[in-house]
Amino acid sequence: MVSSGINAEYGENYQPLIMKISLVVCLCLVAATTLALPVMEEEEAAPQVALQASFDDYMGYLETVIKIYYKIQQIKYEIICNKSVGEMLEMLGLPEIVESMAQLAWMWRCENKKPWYIQ
Repeated sequence: MVSSGINAEYGENYQPLIMKISLVVCLCLVAATTLALPVMEEEEAAPQVALQASFDDYMGYLETVIKIYYKIQQIKYEIICNKSVGEMLEMLGLPEIVESMAQLAWMWRCENKKPWYIQ
């Protein structure tokens, strides 16, 4: 009976300590599991691809404007600048889809707003 009294006495004192230790062990396991999971990196490649596509689109747009500019530069100033952009498109045989590009090229030629990168 003496031994059961000692176990009961010491067991009751160790129960809160055992619960605290098991709580700490559980928290450590959760933290270790969380740290062991693979980290998902943010998708940085997608915006760069989108920006690259946009840059390529702008370069294609600009190249088309420059081609139209060189085409209208071969025509006399009075002829090309006295026409509307629509009439100029018909005269050059260009589709209406390039109207904004032709308008920009027309401004470079007729309003002398040529950018520095055009010779």
